[in-house]
Amino acid sequence: MFNASKQKLMESAIKDSDALDHVTNIISGLECELLQEVADLQDAVGLDPIDVPNPQARQEALASLVIAQMSGDLEGWYAEHVLAEHVENPQDAAAYLALDPEDWPDQKETWAEMYREQGADGSADSLAEHHVNQQFGVSLAEFRRQIVEWEPAGVMQHAMAGNHRAAMQAIREVREEVAE
Repeated sequence: MFNASKQKLMESAIKDSDALDHVTNIISGLECELLQEVADLQDAVGLDPIDVPNPQARQEALASLVIAQMSGDLEGWYAEHVLAEHVENPQDAAAYLALDPEDWPDQKETWAEMYREQGADGSADSLAEHHVNQQFGVSLAEFRRQIVEWEPAGVMQHAMAGNHRAAMQAIREVREEVAE
């Protein structure tokens, strides 16, 4: 394991080198090329085409992901790049990323008590549902899935392989369409 000063030095070296740009450029280029081919294939058989990201934007997202992982700020990256697309007030929601799933029932009860003190009546789940809907614009189930149950390894897996998996799913759909 690296000590903090060695890790900072390594992060700085990677940020300052062309290596990260080179690798992420290759990956994003190949992904976007594959997705464009799949979109064209879908269009040819009458299916709605898959979204193809901008290669430069994808390269930047991959580079920021690598830097976040190395710097120990994957939570911050997740809030900025994932939660921002799914919840309102993503930075506030990110504070709950550190919540242990075993403490989830207690957190719901804490929110419920806050509303009960204001005169509200209801179960912990119904009051917590109201709270997350008001604060974050999502259902309680979505909040739990996106925030309470988030796992850094799952985030890395989805961010790095999500486009590949989407292309594979689209190819399966084309195959099914052609087989009909």
